Amino acid sequence: MSTADFPVISWKKLDSLFYGRSVGQMIVFESIRCVGCGESVNIKIQKTSGGYGFLNGIISEPSRGQLLAKCSKCNGYKEG
Repeated sequence: MSTADFPVISWKKLDSLFYGRSVGQMIVFESIRCVGCGESVNIKIQKTSGGYGFLNGIISEPSRGQLLAKCSKCNGYKEG
């Protein structure tokens, strides 16, 4: 599954999740399974001054109420 087949969660959904939160605050999705490798991963999303930052992977919401995760390794992101 490529990133093109795995759209990142929408701005609208992120805005609703972070409603009333300040820049720098974070939401953590704990022990969510990666659709690529099946490993458990903790994905962090932080509100920034320019939008949102993801750590350890990305989240997708292909249908309402369904969240899927893709770890950094499966997403092709190189940390460092």
